[in-house]
Amino acid sequence: MKNSFRPGHAVWLKMAEDRCEIKELIGSGIQGEVYRASFQGRDCALKWYFPSQATPERRAGIERLLVKGAPSDSFLWPCDLALCQDVPSFGYVTPLRPARFRNLGELLSRKIEASFRSVATAGLELADAFLRLHIEGLSYSHFSLGNVFFDPETGAVSLSENDDLAVDGEDWVGGLGTPRFLAPELIAGNASPSVETDLHTLAVLLFCLLMGHHPLEGRHETEIACLDLEAMKKLYGTNALFIFDPKNLANLPVPGIQDNALIFWNFYPGYVRDIFLRAFAVALHEPSARVNENDWRSMFTRMRDQIYYCDNCGTESFLSDTGNSPGALAEHECWFCHQPQPPPLRMRLVHHAVVLNQDTVLFAHHVDGNRRNDFSQIMAEVSPHPSREGVWGLKNVSAQTWNSFSPTGASVAVTSGRSVSLIPGLRVRFGNVEGTVL
Repeated sequence: MKNSFRPGHAVWLKMAEDRCEIKELIGSGIQGEVYRASFQGRDCALKWYFPSQATPERRAGIERLLVKGAPSDSFLWPCDLALCQDVPSFGYVTPLRPARFRNLGELLSRKIEASFRSVATAGLELADAFLRLHIEGLSYSHFSLGNVFFDPETGAVSLSENDDLAVDGEDWVGGLGTPRFLAPELIAGNASPSVETDLHTLAVLLFCLLMGHHPLEGRHETEIACLDLEAMKKLYGTNALFIFDPKNLANLPVPGIQDNALIFWNFYPGYVRDIFLRAFAVALHEPSARVNENDWRSMFTRMRDQIYYCDNCGTESFLSDTGNSPGALAEHECWFCHQPQPPPLRMRLVHHAVVLNQDTVLFAHHVDGNRRNDFSQIMAEVSPHPSREGVWGLKNVSAQTWNSFSPTGASVAVTSGRSVSLIPGLRVRFGNVEGTVL
């Protein structure tokens, strides 16, 4: 098929009332082509629809999204409508995704690697992005491994293909995405895109992120001779069954074929398994019971807070499910190097215990009971003693003064910029929240 544009060709941006120059074709799909372009000296991305896709309803949908604006910086959102007198159809421009972002499919195929901290951060940001989308009255039907991107170093997420949205539950003009990520009721044609269908998609994406495998692709998938559309409708729709459903083991992962799911399912702490059981063993066919974005955010926050590093090889592990209790944790073996590991120092706070690694920071979420899931400001950070090697403290980087209490009960005020030494039994009062070092 002949490309719509050549390098040097230009389109006209309606809102900016200026030209945008085409630089090169990036890719093409069912709906149209995506080009790297330049506007006022800055690179951007141009999506240009094929004429068959350029309906008045789609254009009206894009114009509504332009008025609404992006729910957050995680979305590569339409920022102007593109027109061209010489080429029928229309398109829109978005910011260009930085090269460091890779799609989720590359993580599943092991083309890229990411730390558990980056993966947990990506899960947290993905849940937050869905929440912000839904607050704006928007729902989606087109998420897939190919349009969810994240930075393997930091876990920051970037979501593309944001033109297929239903606005306020109506005016949906986009097509349905791949059945792998659609809610069963969408596949059956019994529903339109909504918050409930999005919550299923979110749960699938998060399972893929953590387990490196799809939550519905177990033995049933291996028994399908030809995975055509009809077969996919059964696998992901009418006959969908969670691969770890405790009440029906018929779709368990097959050893030697679907090993990622078998390995990672038991690697993570029990609270991770519990929330996925809610999402897929309970709510798969019950939209009203689906796990909401705040529950996912809380789970991924706990995961990120409870990562610690092996003293011998530096490999990441997760605090055990008993890590919130005041009792001492038993010594254990590193899963990677098999060397014995002492239990990590941790601070018990309102929601869960936070491991006190050398790179640990506490946000408003941790130390202010009125600011749940607020990660906009760092309030404290673990820092080394300036002269005593191996001694670590918690530094106050907020504007407030804390009160600390030693194991003997002695009280010391910790003003901004000061630190308090981290020892078991220490209590720190951060305003209306108190933390105890375990």
